[in-house]
Amino acid sequence: MSELQAEVAFDLPLNRTYTYRWSGDLVPGVRVKAPFGKRQLEGVVVSVSPLGENPPVTLKFLDKVVDKEGILGPYSLDLAKWIGEFTLCTWGSALAAMVPSARREKSLDLEEEIESKALPLRELSDEQKLALDAVISQSGSLFYLQGMTGSGKTEVFLQAAKHFLALGKSVIYLVPEISLTHQLVDELRA
Repeated sequence: MSELQAEVAFDLPLNRTYTYRWSGDLVPGVRVKAPFGKRQLEGVVVSVSPLGENPPVTLKFLDKVVDKEGILGPYSLDLAKWIGEFTLCTWGSALAAMVPSARREKSLDLEEEIESKALPLRELSDEQKLALDAVISQSGSLFYLQGMTGSGKTEVFLQAAKHFLALGKSVIYLVPEISLTHQLVDELRA
């Protein structure tokens, strides 16, 4: 079996990948455990290539391949790289945020459960309708929606997301405060 070299991105404040070697099957998008200094870290393989005839002596072996198949496809790898560049975080940090949570992996019936609990969207005020229309009519542009706490920005975000998802587009929802995350999870899933 020929040896491979794998480029691995870690969830670290270092904007680069690290090269390891591996004997066996390996595809981009899988999580791996690898030696990193005196620690063992989990990272995501972003590319794989044949090792070649004269590999560097210092190239370390991966410790373990965590996933049997890629959990992040080529589109997700590219998206994570773009997110890293756009938000000034590292590629590895963006990938770590995209890895499906254990909860999602455990429950295959989660979508059915969410559909049955879907909350209806609320009626928008005139100001909210204007904001929503502006976002929808200029898709592809960046928007900053300003308003006081409790002014209804979240409902505009949710309805804009629903509109673009219905068109088959993707939505990335960034939450400005970690404390708001839990209260938005059910509404976003629905």
